[in-house]
Amino acid sequence: MTQECTLIIDTGTSSMRGLLISHTGRLLFRHQLPYFMNVTDGDAAEQDSSCYRDCLIRICRTVSCCCRENGYRIAALSFTSQRSSVLALDKSGEPLHPVLMWYDKRSANICDNMTDNERREVYGICGLRPTPVLSAPKMLWLKLYRPQIYHAADKLVGIHDYLLYLCTGRLVTDASFAGRTCLLDLTAGIWSPRLLEFWGIDAGKLCPVIPPGSIAGHVTPDFAQLTEIPSGTPVLSAGGDQQCSLLGQSVLQSGDIGITSGTASYVAMQTESPIFDAKMRLNPGIAALPGKYVLEASNMSSGSVYRWVRQVFYGDSDSYELQNQEALLSPPGAHGLIMLPDLAGKGCPQWDNLAKGSFYNIGFQHTRPDFCRASLEGICAEIAECFQVLAEYGPRIQSVSSAGGLTRFSLFNQLTASMTGYPISVCKSAETTAAGAWVSAVTALKIYAGPETALASIHRQFTADTEKDPESTPFTICTPDSELAYIYRQQSKIRDCLRSCIDNRKLAKLFSRLL
Repeated sequence: MTQECTLIIDTGTSSMRGLLISHTGRLLFRHQLPYFMNVTDGDAAEQDSSCYRDCLIRICRTVSCCCRENGYRIAALSFTSQRSSVLALDKSGEPLHPVLMWYDKRSANICDNMTDNERREVYGICGLRPTPVLSAPKMLWLKLYRPQIYHAADKLVGIHDYLLYLCTGRLVTDASFAGRTCLLDLTAGIWSPRLLEFWGIDAGKLCPVIPPGSIAGHVTPDFAQLTEIPSGTPVLSAGGDQQCSLLGQSVLQSGDIGITSGTASYVAMQTESPIFDAKMRLNPGIAALPGKYVLEASNMSSGSVYRWVRQVFYGDSDSYELQNQEALLSPPGAHGLIMLPDLAGKGCPQWDNLAKGSFYNIGFQHTRPDFCRASLEGICAEIAECFQVLAEYGPRIQSVSSAGGLTRFSLFNQLTASMTGYPISVCKSAETTAAGAWVSAVTALKIYAGPETALASIHRQFTADTEKDPESTPFTICTPDSELAYIYRQQSKIRDCLRSCIDNRKLAKLFSRLL
């Protein structure tokens, strides 16, 4: 008997994953392909678009082969992806330039030179404080510094939009991605004429906006011939990766907070309407759940910092095992070593593009384990900052969940719980983003009555042997440690003092003269 499935395409900063999930929520097959963005000293972060096209085709071919061998049928494709990257396409849909990744900071001057009144006007419409992470500053950078590319472009799209186009031949974007461009009127759900004027972006270069969790199109005969996925298969846009991760973590109600730690960390909750922060620290956006919104706090780098420490201190090893072991050898507080993990700038609540990473208080007593521990403590301290700001805006916190690669390390979970002061429900599955994209698809296709029933089904499958262990849950609980909490409250005062003493704008000018 043929088993009906949905193929999830989850496109991250460092890899693309294809996950074949049955309509009962069982993960049948997974295929992952890595890639690396090109980051240079000039704050450029680019990726060749052919990388995404090739990965998509290779994953779809491999999954199609698996389906033939096992009697599975792909009933739908559901896409989720990183947000805020920009790709210029000509009228035939061919890329004109490498993808400007969300990590690209060449538009920092554009954002830094804005007045506070301009920032407030932009934030009041789209809910985003202008930073080089977002799409509109990158589009304006293209217009100013690569004018031939900007004017030749028929469309300026995100990676997600491009992948949907490759499958369906249609150029559309969903509102959860449009909400990360700095061009969407968040309340009205349409491209803002005022923001298009403000950034100087031609409206015709943007894609039509569709709701997340809707059908973006159907597999074309050409894509079917390339991949053996049947022509006419529906292709859904599930929503941004962070929104899908919230959904996959079962963060459905106000009072539930989800933490997702990948390249960067995002702390977010669902809301019934857009919530704007008077201090512009938080970003409201469109949720993967139809009719819902999210409120996000985020830093600029988390897993990327820990990976950098591995590369610098441990060479090119792909294993974190030794690094994790040595981090446990250093005591809480890392013998007084403090790291500010702002290698890509500072996120919530200060939002400083010019901030840089640093280790402080280095002495002869410090060893490699201390640097590992200090980096992890610095990452968790920034997550706790985000959490505390977000907690000001929500109702009484009911639950806190955590997902992402860093949660595989128990010390990270313990630090997060102790610094936030709340028990953390750590997701056992590493695939919460894909789970959310699956829930979005099977709900939209009416296979399940709603996201709650779909989540119950996939969590049963993603959890270890529920039949033999009826008490098994999709989460493990990590509780705060009062002694650690005290140490990190004291450490937080040192961090605040350090940041207050650093004039990043003045230092940036001095370093520019030196370098």
